[in-house]
Amino acid sequence: MGKFLGDIATDVYGVNTNSGAIQPLFPRSKFQFMCIWTVGGANGSVKSVPFTRIQSVSMPGHTSRVSPQNQYNKKRLIQTGIDYSPVQMRVYDDRSAIVESFLKSYSNYYYAGLMSNNDTKFGDDIISNNFSGRADTSETGFRISGNRYYLKDLRIIRINTAEDCNEITLRNPMISQIDGDTLDYSDSQAVSYTLQIQYEGYDIKSSNSTSIKAEVAEILDAGTWR
Repeated sequence: MGKFLGDIATDVYGVNTNSGAIQPLFPRSKFQFMCIWTVGGANGSVKSVPFTRIQSVSMPGHTSRVSPQNQYNKKRLIQTGIDYSPVQMRVYDDRSAIVESFLKSYSNYYYAGLMSNNDTKFGDDIISNNFSGRADTSETGFRISGNRYYLKDLRIIRINTAEDCNEITLRNPMISQIDGDTLDYSDSQAVSYTLQIQYEGYDIKSSNSTSIKAEVAEILDAGTWR
């Protein structure tokens, strides 16, 4: 009888691990996630790039700008806008230089010479006779591109069970800050970069993960960033 009642309780509270269904009372784990960038690039082609060197990433959030007002001696609160909280991402600096290549490609899309300052970048800038901007110029500075965003979105996917998937999508993300690690002879931990990511909006949804799992498997089979 006790076993029978126990089985009913696990079904009622959604913790029956043998049922194959979503387990609503189980919290999601922090380590079951992956991140996928949707990269646009200069030529307009769009591709999905999995970021497999991630140590940690924070979830997005937002703050409502609330202003207190007085209405005939009664306190009223009005909202004047929304501010999105930056996402912090820590990525490993491994020997394949995948992260390094990604950061250099992203930085050079917006600013010529960033993370690629060779000797020619420090030459004297002289306007050529035909104003072509080629002769005697370092060609360093902001780039003007037809596509405003190098990164279309960032998807943070959490797959817990076969029927339980959570997907967070950051719209039009931009890396606003790149912090390198501190090298130390007394520390044997892995070197990492810390990225601060800002975005124009985000979407969160939970659904059946069958199609998403198939998409993730296809992206991983195609390879990582090079």
